Amino acid sequence: MQGDRDEGSAGSGFPGPVAVAAALAGATAVGAMWGPWFRSGSADRNSFGVFRAAQALGIEWVTPFRLAWFLLPVLLPLAVALLVFGARRWSAAVLVLLGLVLAVMGGLSLAGFGLLWGGVAATVAGTCTTLLALAMFRPVRVARVGTSRDLAGEPRHF
Repeated sequence: MQGDRDEGSAGSGFPGPVAVAAALAGATAVGAMWGPWFRSGSADRNSFGVFRAAQALGIEWVTPFRLAWFLLPVLLPLAVALLVFGARRWSAAVLVLLGLVLAVMGGLSLAGFGLLWGGVAATVAGTCTTLLALAMFRPVRVARVGTSRDLAGEPRHF
């Protein structure tokens, strides 16, 4: 798709700064999945421990969510690969999905279990990932009629 290619900085083939920032925020959000999300007795549990504990308690409806949660970190390398191969909008779509899920789940953990750094980091980084990835979809319009520039400041041609 011609409009899907990201020209990056000065046509170098390097992804624009917003795309790089979105990927880094996504990496932070995925990393936060292994941080402590809630305290159970005297132990801090990460996000994966939440699903393991629920399944150990016999809550079977959580199984499909557990499988999806374990596959969620795979979305980050997929988004980066799409970005490297020039599919900026597809990469943005994957990063939006990743960021939204982590922001919502992190927010739910904060509402129910307290302020442990894993949930806070997932909420903040997931929100940043989503917002930056959304910015990857459209170029920034400038005041002059008939021209636009991408977020790196390079002219865009449609």
